[in-house]
Amino acid sequence: MTLAEKPMISEPPPPEPKKVEPKKKTKPRPQPRRVRPEPVEAKSFMPQPPPVPAPRPRPTPAPAPVSAGPHLTEFGSATGPAFIRRVMPVYPERARRMGREGLVVLRLTIDARGNLVKVQVVEGPGYGFEDSALAAVKGSAFRPAMVKGEAVASIARLPIRFRLK
Repeated sequence: MTLAEKPMISEPPPPEPKKVEPKKKTKPRPQPRRVRPEPVEAKSFMPQPPPVPAPRPRPTPAPAPVSAGPHLTEFGSATGPAFIRRVMPVYPERARRMGREGLVVLRLTIDARGNLVKVQVVEGPGYGFEDSALAAVKGSAFRPAMVKGEAVASIARLPIRFRLK
């Protein structure tokens, strides 16, 4: 092969430098001045109606007094009594050995200070569930029921379910 037969390999031409145009300086736009209008005294020759007197406020009726007796309510509702400190009942060993489960329903009377005044068993399955539920409730602390923002004495039903795990 001769030189004439060899293909010539050439390098690509270097890229042309980009022309950088100088940034145009812009002048800040002047903010328009605020013009304060001068008060204009309006003279009206039309007769004006007489001023209307303000309506008298209606007397609000006195709130109904909170009943002196205990308030019947649901335990744990928004206005009913609730636990502050809850003692969990112990599952009776006799019922555990027999594989028994049950529901004890108690009727609690709680005074306006949150003290447990009276507790009654409404229904229970036996096997020691009632005694365990009573002991747990007597060791708990309660928040009193609220009526119109006032603490009141209340009577509420409290169901306690015993389940084997």
